[in-house]
Amino acid sequence: MSAKNFGTGIQTGLTGQGDGTVMDQGLTADTLVACEAGWMRVSDLREGNRVKTFDNGLQEITAIRRTVLWPGATTIPQPFWPLTVPAGALSNDTEIILLPAQGVLVESELVRDPMGDPFAVVPSLALEGLCGIRRKAPPPELEQIRLIFRQDEVIYVRSGVLAFCRGRTDSARMSRSSVQRLYNVMAYAQAREVFMLDRALAERALVRTGRYTASFGEYSLAV
Repeated sequence: MSAKNFGTGIQTGLTGQGDGTVMDQGLTADTLVACEAGWMRVSDLREGNRVKTFDNGLQEITAIRRTVLWPGATTIPQPFWPLTVPAGALSNDTEIILLPAQGVLVESELVRDPMGDPFAVVPSLALEGLCGIRRKAPPPELEQIRLIFRQDEVIYVRSGVLAFCRGRTDSARMSRSSVQRLYNVMAYAQAREVFMLDRALAERALVRTGRYTASFGEYSLAV
């Protein structure tokens, strides 16, 4: 696989081709998500399952996209390694792995959403170096799983993260332009610049945001 193919996704941020050669948003298979039945592994979710969202209560999964990343590759360039969030960094009890382009919602006075509230969606890569978040070499052919809802949603991930999920773009009820206004989705360069202005403030914001998922601590693991 060429360096050119590896480079495509990192430049497009939260977009990608979905063919395993570029980075895109998505969660790893063992990630636990707050659902109607309790915490469920992303790999166990199916279309029709209802997931707890940050703004819109329980929402049904309308589609699931699975992609094996870097198929056949023997070496993955370090810029494409996933990021690890160490236990305790974001009020999380265990380490979590985030793909670089996966969007996460952050509450911070440094940002604003379209409603004027202090929230923004940033690519995980922009958080590198904050709260001990660092890169880690991925296992061979890591599977990326994308959950798709009727519209853009933010969901609860057990280990202290609010994960952004793109909505359908073919909905007759809602155009892409109207969907985008629900969240301030920042590009990597913009988010990185903002957070590096005040690292201490940025780290406090990440920890504060992580506490949202801590409120689901009483949830049991669905079987």
